[in-house]
Amino acid sequence: MLERRLSHHLNLNDAQFGFRPGLSTESAVFSLKHTVRYYAQRRTPVYAAFLDLSKAFDLVNYNLLWSKLSAIALPTELITIFQYWYGNQINQVRWSGALSDEYVLECGVRQGGLSSPALFNLYINDLIGELSDTKIGCSVDGLMVNSISYADDMVLLCPTVNGLCKLLKVCEEYASYHGLRYNVKKSEFMVFRSGNKKPIPVPPVKLLNVALERVSQFKYLGHIVTENLSDNCDIERERRALAVRCNMLARRFAKCTRDVKVTLFKAFCQTFYTCSLWCDYTQKTYNALRVSVQ
Repeated sequence: MLERRLSHHLNLNDAQFGFRPGLSTESAVFSLKHTVRYYAQRRTPVYAAFLDLSKAFDLVNYNLLWSKLSAIALPTELITIFQYWYGNQINQVRWSGALSDEYVLECGVRQGGLSSPALFNLYINDLIGELSDTKIGCSVDGLMVNSISYADDMVLLCPTVNGLCKLLKVCEEYASYHGLRYNVKKSEFMVFRSGNKKPIPVPPVKLLNVALERVSQFKYLGHIVTENLSDNCDIERERRALAVRCNMLARRFAKCTRDVKVTLFKAFCQTFYTCSLWCDYTQKTYNALRVSVQ
């Protein structure tokens, strides 16, 4: 009930894809690849920073969250329910059959709670708005697409490295004020090439004064994106995953009937994650996947 009432008052940015009806990780990956391809067709490189928030759901500041709930005009009685609920959480740690002393949580939304995704989306939504208001970054037919967010995974997009650095500064300031922390070791950046041009040498791209590692491919929401937008690596990822699933079924259900094996194969081995996004691959890679399926 709380989740439905809360969602009714939410007005989230279109660049936020997580935990929203009709949207998925595939939608976010599609938006990323479409934006990059839009610039590649115009022979313009795109600089992308893939950011990782450390334990973002556990660091949500309650006072800031309540103020954001008030800002969206959520009825006071509902805000009071959330405040009482979160203010009276009693926790213990179980270790080898023993329980720790009781303690209360001072930040963080409830893991697995039905309303938690909506609360976190609200908590991070203003950052996406601030990034869009900078008017710095990629623009597709007049629409600003300088960030794509799925829960605590965010990618920044900009046709210039200086612009990307400015967007990173916005993220740093927002995280600092809201008690969030970026994991610099897991955050990386990539330069999507335009055409067949060689990789472009760029100055260091820093987050929290630490230079991010430049990569030629990145696994974004489970889908491998590369600097030239080739889908060969992602198809190979799915081909290997198919082999693992098939071997597991053959080993665990060796004594089952043929009908059972066929049913299991159709259920677990005939669906390829984000395969609808594959559009740039070699015949060799395609044939390898086809042979594996056969």
